[in-house]
Amino acid sequence: MIPKEIDDIKLSDIEIIFKENDRELRTLEFKREITLSNSKEKKEFLADISSFANSVGGDIILGIDEKLGVKPIEIDDIDSFLLRIESIIRTGIEPKIGNCRIKEIKVEENKYVLIIRIPKSYISPHRVTFESHDKFYGRGENGKYPLDVYQLRNSFLSSENAKNRINDFLQDRINKIISSETPLKLPKGARLMLHIIPIESFGNPKEYDLMEIIRDKYGIKISPIDSNGRYGQRINFDGIVSYRSDGSDFTSSYLQIFRKGIIEAVNSSIFSASVQDKLIPSTYLEKELIYFIGNIFDVIKKLKFKPPFFLILNIIDIKDFKLATGGRGDAFENYRLERNILSFNEIFIEDYPESPVKLLRIWFDHIWQAFGYEGCGNYRNYKNELSWTDGSATYI
Repeated sequence: MIPKEIDDIKLSDIEIIFKENDRELRTLEFKREITLSNSKEKKEFLADISSFANSVGGDIILGIDEKLGVKPIEIDDIDSFLLRIESIIRTGIEPKIGNCRIKEIKVEENKYVLIIRIPKSYISPHRVTFESHDKFYGRGENGKYPLDVYQLRNSFLSSENAKNRINDFLQDRINKIISSETPLKLPKGARLMLHIIPIESFGNPKEYDLMEIIRDKYGIKISPIDSNGRYGQRINFDGIVSYRSDGSDFTSSYLQIFRKGIIEAVNSSIFSASVQDKLIPSTYLEKELIYFIGNIFDVIKKLKFKPPFFLILNIIDIKDFKLATGGRGDAFENYRLERNILSFNEIFIEDYPESPVKLLRIWFDHIWQAFGYEGCGNYRNYKNELSWTDGSATYI
């Protein structure tokens, strides 16, 4: 793999790598051209892609002759060509490979060198399913190879181990939050806990330089949920914590960014206005989560935390609460929750999300369904898109 972000790679970088290596490596493969005119060629291409994902990731460089070097591919319509490749990858491999990217480098008119970057997958093994091919591939120093039963078993166990480690981490954090072992003191009562976990954090752990946030390198602000612009931030043992400044020894909301790229957001202020009546302010809760997810993924992208991600939501100490279906509590049903913790199905994100409104709908539906509704009442069809409206604004 070329040791640069794909967006920063230039033709000169490829030429240097080619001269130094001159052969296919475990994380790099040069190809003179790509032909996808028949089933056999498509299966071969998909086998290459899946073999990188099932191993340690890598780059396929198209338009490089293994003896002569740069020999760009002639492509009349580059946009259509790239869409075709993306479609073949998306529909021919299961489970889908997240964050597989393609970059074109224009050498001259209608002539290109292409880079296909395949990340190491933490939900492997991936199978080539195109036309019922149904085979798994790995990759070594001599290129791709079919996985045997033993290798396939180890691949499944490795993927399951990463998921178990995520679950263990999450359960430990939930226990600490319930027992008030948090970066700052939180008031008793209903609390929302949101975790954003890059799978990379448990499959190939690395530490990020979070001091860049303190140095304001990117000009970004890491505000917690429902902070209303009043928040502070500081370094702590785990990384960096930002918190809503309420002018007391307590905080009603904090955001912890761990050095491994994990995000933990905990909030109680959303429920505080109606704590006496034990109401879940559905509209206010949804608006704050939509805003927070959109903002925090802008931060995550700038910090270059790598997808895919798990989004995990829990709401604790919520027993006997009712659902307020408008604003902070102007309308509600008499039905009260019989459980103390709402644990939502995790959301798996293959890449940085484009629309938090679409992404979060499943959670909002589940909240309303807990009180007997068919789904969240704030969603409606709008120009064939899912939209969310609180009466004063529509979010697409």
